[in-house]
Amino acid sequence: MMSRRGATLIEVMVAVVVLAIGSVAAMDLATQVVRANEQLNFQTASYEVFNRVAAEIRSATCHVYPGLVAPAPGTADAGLLVPAGAWQSAQAGTSVIRSIGDIEHGAATDGTGMPMIVDYRVQPDPPANPGELFGFDIEVRVREAKFNVAQDTLNATSTHWIRTWPIRKNCVVRSEAASRGGWQ
Repeated sequence: MMSRRGATLIEVMVAVVVLAIGSVAAMDLATQVVRANEQLNFQTASYEVFNRVAAEIRSATCHVYPGLVAPAPGTADAGLLVPAGAWQSAQAGTSVIRSIGDIEHGAATDGTGMPMIVDYRVQPDPPANPGELFGFDIEVRVREAKFNVAQDTLNATSTHWIRTWPIRKNCVVRSEAASRGGWQ
């Protein structure tokens, strides 16, 4: 028969093991909460950055004049006339699309900015039928900078550290180059 001291020792050892398992579980839960908070911060910040780039794309000039089937240099923003399908991570000439490349979101306001890499790609969409507008289908990709070459150069559009949004830019059809207004 086991002595009372031996039984108490076993009870203490079981209690220590249970306490250790509970501590590990609590630390794992805390780690998961921190990671989820970081992801939420990235999702919020990336959406704010996308909205800034989308506003720049909306304000980019894009005109189609009579005799032209597509916008040309001088009638459209340089940021829209980049090679089709290629990711752009630097400002094209004098384009108004400037919030791209390596940025640090929030650095100006609180000094603890989130490093991000922002780029976009353009796919021209010529009209299929007369009377339709020439446009551009654009993808804006925002990725959290991981400071890991493989992750920062990954050619993907969606992972937990990359967000991609589509945006459509339609060109304005002008009646003639020297007219005022120019809507048809």
